[in-house]
Amino acid sequence: MSATGGKTSPGALSAVNVTFNSAGLFAPSSLRGKRCVASNDPSKPLVSVALSLSVIYDFQGFFGGVKNPPVLNRVNQGSTVPFVFSLRGKKGLNIFPAGSPSSVEIECDFYLAAFLFW
Repeated sequence: MSATGGKTSPGALSAVNVTFNSAGLFAPSSLRGKRCVASNDPSKPLVSVALSLSVIYDFQGFFGGVKNPPVLNRVNQGSTVPFVFSLRGKKGLNIFPAGSPSSVEIECDFYLAAFLFW
């Protein structure tokens, strides 16, 4: 499935990624919307999926050595990377979801090409 089309077999599921832009929103605030999906099912030719975005923290970006997206931060394997950021006020340590922070390996050629042609 893509943002503009695709096929899903009967009884199957397809993941659809939705990206929100929270630029200009301040905590606390929220947005609501819907994603409409056309179907060839005569009983449900149009399916509406409710979407919501809640801004609960006023993230001001990273400070110090970590640069904000779209910059690709390069580090050596095994390095310790201190993250400095602000949420405007003391929020405690419950700001991190279970399993975070975390890191993932990325395909460097893909990101390099993305930055060369952006």
